[in-house]
Amino acid sequence: MADKSLEQLGYKQELKRSLGFWGVVVYGIIFTCPMASMQMFGYVGQYANGLDSLVYIIGVAGMIFTAFSYGRCIREWPIAGSVFSYVQRTINPHVGFVAGWLILIDYALIPGLVLSLAAVFVGILIPGIPVWLALLVFVLVDTAINYVGIELADKENIALFIIQLAGIAAFLVTGAIYVWRGGGAGTFNADPIFQPSKFNINFVASALSIAAVTLLGFDAMTTLAEETDRPQKLIPPGMIAVLLIIGLLFVSSTYIGRLIHPNPADLDPNTGFINVVIRAVGGKPLQTYTLIAFVLSLAFGTALNSQLAASRILYSMGRDKLIPGIFGKVHRRFKTPYVASITFGIVTFAIANLIGIEALSRLVNFGAMTSYMMLNAAVFWFFFIRKRQRGVAGFVWHFLFPLCGFIVIGYVWYGFDPLTKIVGSCWAVLGIIYGAVKSKGYRVVPEALAKLEI
Repeated sequence: MADKSLEQLGYKQELKRSLGFWGVVVYGIIFTCPMASMQMFGYVGQYANGLDSLVYIIGVAGMIFTAFSYGRCIREWPIAGSVFSYVQRTINPHVGFVAGWLILIDYALIPGLVLSLAAVFVGILIPGIPVWLALLVFVLVDTAINYVGIELADKENIALFIIQLAGIAAFLVTGAIYVWRGGGAGTFNADPIFQPSKFNINFVASALSIAAVTLLGFDAMTTLAEETDRPQKLIPPGMIAVLLIIGLLFVSSTYIGRLIHPNPADLDPNTGFINVVIRAVGGKPLQTYTLIAFVLSLAFGTALNSQLAASRILYSMGRDKLIPGIFGKVHRRFKTPYVASITFGIVTFAIANLIGIEALSRLVNFGAMTSYMMLNAAVFWFFFIRKRQRGVAGFVWHFLFPLCGFIVIGYVWYGFDPLTKIVGSCWAVLGIIYGAVKSKGYRVVPEALAKLEI
């Protein structure tokens, strides 16, 4: 049976609805990756000057305000496409295209970043394995799963969730015992959370610009709106649940990790957390388990789910004929956007082989943070200014929360290095030019939007 609300928005139900609340929550958690703060421990620690936990507390708080804006939009428009679809309908179809173009660089680079990290850990487990071969295997498996459908990915996500939680729990217990016995810092203190002498606006902004990549994923849940049962009801609280769960895991794991190894300067950025595990445990079992969990979570969790989200945005843009319509094709049997899935598999393999980990970790945030700011501004503009939904509730949901989200995300944006801003701006300009050509000077709008009051 077709989804009536989707038809009212100008589309027909083509994708298969199979996700419930916990399915979409686990998807968001696995996309974000419970072990991400461990995997980025070496990088974030150096930029945060040891205040890793503080960075994640600030980051989660800021992302929650943006999640509120996403939730407000999906209740109004329960369709795939994420920020692309929402900015289309709140500000302007053409501005929405630019927002979608920006978020694409985020989803295009995340799989390459996490697969590159996975290849590093595979190299520790299996010395001598060619990086390109590991990347090829990862991409082929992920693309095949996305080609077949969301139900198979959902089952894999649950298994990976259990594996990662077991690894995190084992580390927290053994790490706490190590510190309690006098190892590392020798005592439980608040240093990983706050040290006045190390706190300043520039370093927090810089650290957040790196750490934010580990918090991306909650918004990807909105790309599954057309594959989720009752998305208006389930996805908004699901995003908040994901951020709170991930925030708790990130803060606790970095807190114990930093107590074990207080000085971030003498850790290898790529293998920093493994060195911490070795220092706390000493033996091989937990080290090997952690490496295997890292590889599985990155290669077949975050990478797979980010490719899935990216293919849904391509599908939405192809369906609206803003990019070649072939990307809007759906497989007759599996009910998946198979052309988009295959395309992103190829793109991911190329990116992972051509761009370094640190450069990717910075570039991946540009598109997400810029589109997040656009989304928060769009919620304020559409609901508070245009629709005049004010009063006490309206002031909080349509003015205060979007403003807080905009400020925190703008703070992260401020921390980007000059090269990231230059490359990201070039990508934005390319999108503006392409959009102008495709829409004949921004005069033609998608058919589905032409029928609606925008």
